Amino acid sequence: MRWFRNAFCCWSCPKATTLRTNGVLLWLTMASGFCALGQSIPKAVPPTWVNQLNIPADTTSSDGAFRYLLLDFQDNLETEEYYVHYATQVFNAEGVQDFSDISTSYDPSYQSLTFHQVTIHRNGQAIDKLEEAVIKTLQRETSLERSLYDGSLTALINLSDVRKNDIIEYAYTVKGFNPINAGNYAARIYQQYSAPVNRIYSRVLCPNTVLLQRKALNNAPAPKITKGRKLTEYLWDSSGTDFLTYDSNVPFWLDFQEHTALSTFKDWAAVVQHFLPYYQLPDQPLVLPGDIVNPSEAKEARILKLIRFVQDEIRYLGFESGIGAYRPNAPAKVLAQRYGDCKDKSLLLCALLQQESVVAHPVLVSTNTRQRVGDYIASHNLFDHCIVHFEYDGQSFVVDPTIAHQGGDLKHMHTPAYNTGLLLKEGTKALTILPEPQLRPEVSIVETITTDSIGGPAIFLIESIYKGAKADEIRNYFRSNAKEQMRNEFLNFYSGLYPSVRSTDQVRFTDNARFTTNELKIEEYYTIEDFWNVDLDSTFYIAESQPMVLRSMIEYANSPSREMPYYLGEPVKFSQKTRISLPEYWNIADAHWHQEEPEFEYKRVLNTLGNTVEITHQYERKVRSIPGDGVARFIKMHDKIYDQLVYQLTYNKEMEQEPTNLSWISLLIILC
Repeated sequence: MRWFRNAFCCWSCPKATTLRTNGVLLWLTMASGFCALGQSIPKAVPPTWVNQLNIPADTTSSDGAFRYLLLDFQDNLETEEYYVHYATQVFNAEGVQDFSDISTSYDPSYQSLTFHQVTIHRNGQAIDKLEEAVIKTLQRETSLERSLYDGSLTALINLSDVRKNDIIEYAYTVKGFNPINAGNYAARIYQQYSAPVNRIYSRVLCPNTVLLQRKALNNAPAPKITKGRKLTEYLWDSSGTDFLTYDSNVPFWLDFQEHTALSTFKDWAAVVQHFLPYYQLPDQPLVLPGDIVNPSEAKEARILKLIRFVQDEIRYLGFESGIGAYRPNAPAKVLAQRYGDCKDKSLLLCALLQQESVVAHPVLVSTNTRQRVGDYIASHNLFDHCIVHFEYDGQSFVVDPTIAHQGGDLKHMHTPAYNTGLLLKEGTKALTILPEPQLRPEVSIVETITTDSIGGPAIFLIESIYKGAKADEIRNYFRSNAKEQMRNEFLNFYSGLYPSVRSTDQVRFTDNARFTTNELKIEEYYTIEDFWNVDLDSTFYIAESQPMVLRSMIEYANSPSREMPYYLGEPVKFSQKTRISLPEYWNIADAHWHQEEPEFEYKRVLNTLGNTVEITHQYERKVRSIPGDGVARFIKMHDKIYDQLVYQLTYNKEMEQEPTNLSWISLLIILC
């Protein structure tokens, strides 16, 4: 809930203030594994600077499994401590299950944890659970699946005898801010959550000698400010019953909750100066294996080889404990150990590019906030990722060194649309707008279906071309999975349309243009035993075709009544051509259907030539999101597109013995 307590490059939460069950328990449930440690957690009274609060009197609501009665957060910048106090009432078995474990995390390399209170309130009686509590200390890695190790410990208390309608209250203090702060502080103080809270109490004590800047967002209330002899108190004390419910598919970079951004940094230049000492390039040149860069090659070729070397040969792995969560390792060390996190890989790539006389600098970005970073005041912990900005041939480029198996030359290389970043370069005074991806990802599919008899089986061949970011995704998929596994997954995908589909060969993967236009090809080989199906009255054979990949791309959830924007996905181009070769002449009129809007464009073309029917679908998603009031219209237009996706061929079985090579449809047209 507080950004200043989260490690750089290893904090990832879809909504920092979306309350699900126990806020601190959420981190434990994300753990991939843990083991008990011999860490001793003290029990003591709260620090004297803490304002001690009682639970709000109104505890009558019983809607749902639980209700937050009190969220109490108090930070002291002078002593570098933060105090947390929760009170939650549980109403049924689900609530008891969710809140019977109390846990919180801390980094022992610079922090200490003290529990002050664990109490169950039942029928007006306060039952002290702290005295008898056994506090277990667990080693857990919340980001293990992303190859990040933060060294955090989790203190866990398992409560006994928790019953329905109990109020669970507990409090603790964590002492120690990350040394990377160097006396600085930044946080986001929320006055509104995504679940009802009877009382939200947020308090910050700041030395009078420190200028604490603040910015209210989404009409957040101003704090009550009290200046003392040594400290200034900033206090927000309000009801959180006016909670905010998010619509589905809200763009992940948007935050509509009332909150206030705090920071002791004067401006972005101060943030840059804070980080620059940690991002120094080495004095001595780095020595690469001789086969990485050939001095006789063109400069662009050398640049690309260095990028691919860092992306593919330097394993992504990070140890994010303490100051290491923000400070990169020396490029020489990263090169020698052949692993590093985003900061390590970015600084290494900058060093290698600088050796080739290419001006390059690290850029801090936010994978969550992206273009909304500029909405906040300058601080050092708005960012959770690091990439590289470099200049070549009069152009600016950005590259993400953590994307393995990427393709394309400089013109065709795709970097996610981080939009806004902080360039770690001497003289930087403001955020930098990063280049947008120049080329949209593309998927082009050609299906060939051949059937030599009406009612008989069909040969089903598929050739798919992926370009740009889509090629990067597929390349990574093929390098990460076994051939047989991929074959089964592809087969299962098409079995939804053709239950009798069978694979006749391995899926073939061709990647000859990886280092130029970044295109790759996939070839699939199938037979469909029951390509023709008989209708209910056994009169007609029916064969069906539809672009299943396109259908999966545009299955937007219906959300007709909403105010919040709707996230569609990244812009992309798609085309599919399905050729169906039939055993006889098939006279069908050509047809064309087209819908173009600012957000998308769709086109369907039907052509016939002799015994071949060809259906072409083209779709382009042009924007990432649309306003809430445009969703109903958008969904309605796509309902019309769905009607165009399925194409059926029908054949009258009663005409099979007629002495003619024309289908019944052809005869009907002639008669008309």
